[in-house]
Amino acid sequence: MKVTQKSFNFARKFSLPFYFVSAADGTNVVKLFNDAFKLAVAYKQNSGYFMDELMRELESFDLQKMTENLSDKEERCPEEKPHLPKLWTLSVFFPLL
Repeated sequence: MKVTQKSFNFARKFSLPFYFVSAADGTNVVKLFNDAFKLAVAYKQNSGYFMDELMRELESFDLQKMTENLSDKEERCPEEKPHLPKLWTLSVFFPLL
């Protein structure tokens, strides 16, 4: 039995795409990468993972507008010092798809 005729349980069990590729002659290499990138983009756009949601929120956070609002407040109430929020850096491990 040829290896290309075998069925592999891991891919079937988790409904994963499965490709037979060859670095020697390039069989399915481009298709594999194209499909992997398409799946990664689709996952990123539709992810419900909390870190992805957090990153989307941070990307839409308008720090410039917040700073201007605080400056306006300072002009109206000079005795109060504005409290600028601390920005934290998170180091996260994102597993490969």
